Amino acid sequence: MKPAVINYVCPVPESLELPDTVYKYRAVNDYLFRSLLLNQIWLAKPSSFNDPFEPERIFSDTPFSKALERNIRESGILCLCKNGFNLPMWAYYGDGLKGVAIGYDLAKLLDSLEPLTPSNTECSKRWKYVFDLAYDDAELSQIDEFALLNNDQQTDAERQKMFALKSSSFNHEEECRIVVQASPDSSPEYAWVGHGLYSHAPNAIKEIIFGELISKQDKDAVMKLIEGRDICIRDAVRDKKSFKIRIE
Repeated sequence: MKPAVINYVCPVPESLELPDTVYKYRAVNDYLFRSLLLNQIWLAKPSSFNDPFEPERIFSDTPFSKALERNIRESGILCLCKNGFNLPMWAYYGDGLKGVAIGYDLAKLLDSLEPLTPSNTECSKRWKYVFDLAYDDAELSQIDEFALLNNDQQTDAERQKMFALKSSSFNHEEECRIVVQASPDSSPEYAWVGHGLYSHAPNAIKEIIFGELISKQDKDAVMKLIEGRDICIRDAVRDKKSFKIRIE
């Protein structure tokens, strides 16, 4: 799927292709229930991630670099996985197969994703940048600030360094992410941030995968919330002959 065909969506690089379906691994709790019931999802601040190198980046000491640092610090990021059978993701975020993986139609999610409470100073829809994570253990290099102004391949490379570069220790996450940048103006009367609660179209959720070890009570609660919706129900189970997850 090429997200470039969707309004206000910028894939990085422009030729980027991503799966039709992306997954968010979740434990069963009130946040999950509200997310399913209200068709909402949280875009987090980079500083809230478990990777201590986010949002740390190397900039020069110029006014422009300060604006870029704020752009990263106050951005909103939605981390997603490119498949629903990722064992580490089930272990870390899917409550050890006691949770769920929500499968989103990426095109519908991108097309409908909007802040729940936009700033009254915004004059247009927010742009959504889509990245396939790059994993690298090379030495960190300074962001080339002027390359960000050129709108070419080097611009894409610098954006990747800013928002979607992690240590290869995390490559098992098979992550793609949606980034909403903060406003370029940091003046309090005009500034807005990218992180926060967003709404999306109900049909952006196309699939729910239940972990094999989910309790009957939790599964029944989720099923009741999505009753009557056109959502495919599947199960993630442990393979009997290997350390793999099968989707049934």
